[in-house]
Parts: sequence; structure tokens; C-alpha cells
Amino acid sequence: MTLRRALLGLRTWRRTRRVARYEAIHGNSYAYRGVTVTAPNWVSVDLKNALIKDKYESEESGFVAAHLPDNIDVIELGGSIGVVSAFTRSRMAKDAKQIVVEAHPALAQVCATNIAPQDPYGNSKVVHGAVSYANSCEVRFSEGRNQHGGKIGTGGERSLIVPTVRLEQLCEDGEISDFALICDIEGAEIELFAKSDIWKTHCRMIVLETHPDIYASGQTHQSELLARIKAAGFDLLDSAGSVFAFAKA
Repeated sequence: MTLRRALLGLRTWRRTRRVARYEAIHGNSYAYRGVTVTAPNWVSVDLKNALIKDKYESEESGFVAAHLPDNIDVIELGGSIGVVSAFTRSRMAKDAKQIVVEAHPALAQVCATNIAPQDPYGNSKVVHGAVSYANSCEVRFSEGRNQHGGKIGTGGERSLIVPTVRLEQLCEDGEISDFALICDIEGAEIELFAKSDIWKTHCRMIVLETHPDIYASGQTHQSELLARIKAAGFDLLDSAGSVFAFAKA
């Protein structure tokens, strides 16, 4: 066994023990920045450990807290178990609309469950699907190694066929005009921002996690993506690592 493998094994053991101790007291309920979410038994130890240490998607939720107007409708792409979704809903006006897209059906159900306590007026909706602008109503989706790493295509341990959705259709079906966009879709953002037009005209704020490690041209593709957003009239509000916040100028 190499030193690297030994260190990884030790880290996994520590995380597993930390989660077990936490759940022995709190069960599957996790506190996250003022909201409580459920993480079922089958959710990865890595995700639960990040929740315990307040490191789960901290950049996205931080930008939501700092920059999201409370009276704007929100479309979130890539909801996972709904941690950021529930936090976002808690900061929105009660009559503002929220649409969350999640490709994995089991995750979509948990996501809806976690949003519900923050949505007493029923203005949030979770849509099962994957964002794609291919000429098909379905696409293959790889689950990835954990609950926040799934992506369109193959390569994971397991894949499934899911319906495709487009930003334009989400707006039409949800009767949404101007909106804020939260996007973490593991590389599919390249196609979204290249082939969709509605974000250029109706989006007022963007919180975007980029994924240069899986782009075909890495940092070059990331730079082109950010330049495309700025060219559409958005100003950079904030950034941390690979996560960026923009507002319409």
C-alpha cells in the first residue's frame, strides 16, 4: 500500500467515524446555515462530513446570502439533495417562485423533501431531468461516485436515462420572467451558456460553479465561458475558486 492510499484510507475512516458519532445523536437531520436538511443513509459520507464541518457548497450558499435579492424568482440547475435549494428558499420572498432541476430521481425526491419546510406557500418545484440542448428528449446520465458528482454521459459506476430539460421551457412552464440562476451541473454549463439565449435577456443574477477539470480544454474553456457571460452584460460580483457570482449590469 502506498503512502497516498494509506492517507486516503485514514481520512475516510475519520470521516466515517465523525458521521457515525453525529448520527448517533442527531439521526439523519443536519443543520445547515439556519435550515435543517435530511441526508438519508445512502448519502455519501463525504457529503455528510462536509455538512457537519459547514463546508458543503459553502461558496454557492455564501454568494446566495450576500447577493441574491429576496424578491426574485430562482432557477437552480443541479439540486442534489437540496441543501443549497433549501437554504436559498429560506432567503426568498414567500411568493417568489423557485424551480430546482435534479437528474437523479432519488435525489430529486430528497431535494423536494428538504425544500418543503421552507416553502409554506408551495412556490417551489423540483423537476426531474438533466439540462441538455441535444436533439433528444432523453439523455444518459452517470451517477458519479457520490451524490454531487453526477453528470451527463458515461463513466460512472452506474448510469441511467433521464428526460432532458431546457432553460427556456422551465421559464415557460413555471411562468417565470426575470430570474436568478444557480448552476452546478458538472460541465454541462458549457453547452447551456453557448446554446441558450434566455439567460442573456431574462437572467438578473448568476451563481455558477465551473468545472475546468472536466472541460475538454480545461482552463481555456473556463475562460471562454466567463468571457461569454461578461459579453452578455454581466458584471462579476464575487468569486472563490471555481465558483463565480455575476449580476446583470
